[in-house]
Amino acid sequence: MRITQNLPISEVSQSERVSGTNGQASSTSKSAATQPQSDVSASQQLRAKLEQTPEIRQDRVAALRQAMQDGTYKVSSQDLANAVFNGAMQKTKS
Repeated sequence: MRITQNLPISEVSQSERVSGTNGQASSTSKSAATQPQSDVSASQQLRAKLEQTPEIRQDRVAALRQAMQDGTYKVSSQDLANAVFNGAMQKTKS
């Protein structure tokens, strides 16, 4: 399964989610014969769980929104500095 960093999951086509890449055979199907059955089964279970997971976790969004409204949401200065730095680094790479 390919994880596309720049695209939300909803923009990755269903065939890419299933096959793993743009129409190419997935690495799971190629290596299924070499992997123990339990590994293949675990991989399939994880894939199914991932596809069931919502893109936006409304419970987390609601909790963060409430914390911001209450004034209890705190961001450490170190976390803020890291986020600004990493954002600046991403822009320079583009």
